[in-house]
Amino acid sequence: MNRSQILLTIAIIVVFPIFFGGIWSGVCYLIGAMGGWQTLAKKYETAKDTVIDQKFTNEYGKFGVSRYKFTLTVGFSKAGIFFANNPFFRIGHPPMLIPWSAIKIVSNDGFFLHIQADDTHIWLSKKFLSNIQPYVR
Repeated sequence: MNRSQILLTIAIIVVFPIFFGGIWSGVCYLIGAMGGWQTLAKKYETAKDTVIDQKFTNEYGKFGVSRYKFTLTVGFSKAGIFFANNPFFRIGHPPMLIPWSAIKIVSNDGFFLHIQADDTHIWLSKKFLSNIQPYVR
C-alpha cells in the first residue's frame, strides 16, 4: 500500500464512526420530534430509574407517526404511565412518567389500545388495557 491508500484507510476508519454517529443521532432525534415524544417529555420527563410497580420491556408502541418496534419500556404505577426507549435509540427520547390525569382512552378496538396524552396519540398492545383501566375513566 502506498502512502495515499494508508491515509485514505485511516481517514475512513476515523471519519466513518463520527459520520455514522451523527446520522444515527439525528434520525433518533427526528423520530422523537415527529411522533410527539419530545413534546410530552418536556412536560413529563423523569429519571430512568423511577420506581414503577409493573414494568414491561421490549414492547411495541406508536407515538403519533413514529413506531417503536420492540424498543419500548412501558411501566405502570399509581403516579402514571412510564415510557423509556432502548438505550441505543434514547437520543431525543428521555424517559417520562405521564400522570393519569393527562391520559385518556380513545379506543380499544382491534389489536391496539389507543390512548391520548395531552395532544399526542399513543398506541400500545391491548394487553395493557387492564393496567390502565383502574386509573383512567
